[in-house]
Amino acid sequence: MFASRHGELRRTTDILRAISAGEPVSPTAFSLSVLNAMTGVFGIARGDRSAASAISAGAETLGYALLEAYAQYATEPGAPVLLVYADEPADTAYGTIEDEVQGGAIAILLDDEAATGRLTCTRSAAGEAQAAPPIEAIEANEAGETNKAGATNKAGATNQAGETNKASPTPRAERFATQSQALLHCLETGATTAWQGAGVIWHWSWHDRAA
Repeated sequence: MFASRHGELRRTTDILRAISAGEPVSPTAFSLSVLNAMTGVFGIARGDRSAASAISAGAETLGYALLEAYAQYATEPGAPVLLVYADEPADTAYGTIEDEVQGGAIAILLDDEAATGRLTCTRSAAGEAQAAPPIEAIEANEAGETNKAGATNKAGATNQAGETNKASPTPRAERFATQSQALLHCLETGATTAWQGAGVIWHWSWHDRAA
């Protein structure tokens, strides 16, 4: 699973500039100017014919990419899923972009046998009171099981009624400017973090695997 908010936008912009100036366009640059180009390059480099996909969802790209990756892994637990998120700021030609990303990349392998811990993501409506979830829900999420409300753990999980699990892992969470900054800080420090998007707050928490 490859994810990027802007993908190859800078490369595409350079191509458009070349066309506008009447300059020749590199066929290689053109072939790599689409969002899913890197999935193909990765497969060729590894000789890997397994399925791969690419996702872009604006400022919430990383969160939804994790949701998609987990959905794939939950469907076939015997096949680990590698999520690679990479991004860079858009060209200045596009002006100021709200919640603009910083350059960087994150790789996360979803593999229960090799996992060192469990990452949990919940969402809540902005302005909604952030009450701690029932202790049984916390323990179930940490254990990787289904809680009593039927809500499964992991990013963007839904309950049996088809509603997004809105229980926050903690009433206090450090806020960050972008999803990637929030998630990376959570993974590096183990602290609970949050990021607010369009009317929704994403909460990230890390739980070390029991020895």
